[in-house]
Amino acid sequence: PDEIEVLEDGKPVAVQAFGLVRGSSATVTPREAETGQADPLRRVTLITLVFDTLTQNGRDLARRAAQEFLSRELPPGQWVSVFRLDQRLYRTQAFTRSPAEIRAAIMAATRVGGREEPDMLHGVGSFDFERNEQAAEAAARQIGGGTATANQAVGAAPADPASAAILQVLQRMAVAIDRAQSDQRSQSTLFPLMSLIKAHGALEGRKALVFFSEGFVIPPNQEEAFRATISEANRANVSFYAVDARGLDSARSLDNARIGLERSARNSQRQMMTRGNEPVTVEDVMNSENAEMALRQDTQGMLQMLAEETGGILVANSNNLAERLSRVAGDLDAYYEVAYAPSTTTYDGRFRKVEVKVKRRGVDVQSRSGYF
Repeated sequence: PDEIEVLEDGKPVAVQAFGLVRGSSATVTPREAETGQADPLRRVTLITLVFDTLTQNGRDLARRAAQEFLSRELPPGQWVSVFRLDQRLYRTQAFTRSPAEIRAAIMAATRVGGREEPDMLHGVGSFDFERNEQAAEAAARQIGGGTATANQAVGAAPADPASAAILQVLQRMAVAIDRAQSDQRSQSTLFPLMSLIKAHGALEGRKALVFFSEGFVIPPNQEEAFRATISEANRANVSFYAVDARGLDSARSLDNARIGLERSARNSQRQMMTRGNEPVTVEDVMNSENAEMALRQDTQGMLQMLAEETGGILVANSNNLAERLSRVAGDLDAYYEVAYAPSTTTYDGRFRKVEVKVKRRGVDVQSRSGYF
């Protein structure tokens, strides 16, 4: 215990309980000490597999990883359930210890639904998007009486003002649709996961949620829901183990961020070069918001935050996902349990940041980031 330091909002707190939980042995609760009887439910560990909407390659990788991960014999007290996330949450298998039922549920959750699911994160090709973007910028300058000509734009913006205005409207529609898809995607991911987490909270003990996904974006207006999901997971003792089902094909996770930042930079450069004779466009007004949104386009980064801030890990950038996924079993089998009583009595709804430090050298800490 003298090697452990816990801080809440940067201030040290007094550690009241500390111990190693190994296998089915857990810290004895006051009720168990009083009655002299162990609570069997507290020795139960739950693993929930959730398969997000995936491409064909992602389904194949996720299926192989899940089946290999669960090919081992389940230890006593460990139960597994399987869900599929596609706009809403579908249960393909309730908690069971039957290997045959688990394998069948994994197959059902990763089965092709008659046609390939659309790639919601990359619905617009980056090359075409950039060409249309630059053409629309030139069209906007034409409408405003600027000095740019149609030949200065990639793809050649139309010379007449009507066609130029239509092109600008189409470009704005593409941006609006992209944002609407991003909002819908984040809501249809976070809220079902939050409901699933809350249901886990009724049971004591350690729980793991293995989330097979190809990443998602958290827009600024969904930041609070994202923090709330992390908080609910920490309160319910649920650790996320996020698995990037793209395997080695994850370089494109930063493509949207690059495109968005380049678009914002071009708009800033255009603003600096104007001489006050051009009208202010919607893009000018929203340039800072567009730049902030671009920084949130790292789809793998969101998975990493979800995992690391709930005491789990991110499994990514590999086609052999099952090898690192075996870490889940080890984490459930042995971990340290630290408890403290928060000193603050102000219940203002803020997110309380929790940090765990270890004085011993050469030790990596895997813990939760905080709670509301």
